[in-house]
Amino acid sequence: MNPSDAANQNPGQFNGTQIAHEYVHTIQILNSRMPQNLFRYALLPPWLQEGQAMWAAQVSVASSYVDYLALRKIDYPELATMSPSYSTEWISKFLNPNPILLENADNWAYWTQFPNYRIYDIGALAIEILTCLKGPTAVMKLYADVGLGDTFIQAFQKEFGISYSDAVPYISAAIAAELKLGVNS
Repeated sequence: MNPSDAANQNPGQFNGTQIAHEYVHTIQILNSRMPQNLFRYALLPPWLQEGQAMWAAQVSVASSYVDYLALRKIDYPELATMSPSYSTEWISKFLNPNPILLENADNWAYWTQFPNYRIYDIGALAIEILTCLKGPTAVMKLYADVGLGDTFIQAFQKEFGISYSDAVPYISAAIAAELKLGVNS
């Protein structure tokens, strides 16, 4: 395969976002460590894990807001064409206002009812909102709080000052409004 075709198949491999994405996962995992060297990474929603890695990779590689929007266009092609079908209600259900995340359980099972890539693109849009509200440190602190024994729900309340179930309708409405305008705008 020539480099141009390869870049079209997996642009992240050539623009640096793939490496940055995986590096963010390393930081997330290390921040979710308990003092006993147990990792509680799996006790966080997959949209948070993958969305943060996606968003942080795009932001770290982009040299401007225009570049960031261009990366979103590359990374969210399906979402861009299907965005009107993602209503506030659909996004709220996806974000799951009352997740039950348990030790040694398949905590990704709930999200198998949705198209797989939504944990990346809708997740990244949710992270974009949370980061705008409180900054990237607050989002990363969710991992540390869970690593210290909090549930995701407790950590969210602690970091954002609102219950997760109360925040989801606002986050969902903001994402739906953005998608209505077009994810690439």
